[in-house]
Amino acid sequence: MNSKLKIDKLYALSSESKKFSFPMPLKNKIKIGKREYIVQLKADEIYGTYILWKNRKYSVEVVSSRQNKYEILFNDISYTFTVETPFSLQRMKVLNSKKGKVEQESVKAPMPGKIIDVLVREGSNVLRR
Repeated sequence: MNSKLKIDKLYALSSESKKFSFPMPLKNKIKIGKREYIVQLKADEIYGTYILWKNRKYSVEVVSSRQNKYEILFNDISYTFTVETPFSLQRMKVLNSKKGKVEQESVKAPMPGKIIDVLVREGSNVLRR
């Protein structure tokens, strides 16, 4: 049985952890309060990439992207945010609830080998024995 994961909403989390939700599929409309606005992403040779909103052009540039983390320049102001699915947002909440708790875990290899990567949060202490 081949079933695809259906995502009906994405979340953008700002660097200050402010959450914005976007219904899927994405449309050229945004809702602020109870009002809905038409927003278009466009590009041309004169202005580059820009957002057209209320007949005004706002320049936008993706400065960096890594996995689900983005830095953009929007109208010459820098914004950093992550894009999360409902599942990854829930996972983030669980991981954050365990922050500050010290846990020690030993991993024994059944045979000699070479460790090429240790997946831990930045700033975590990793002991080598």
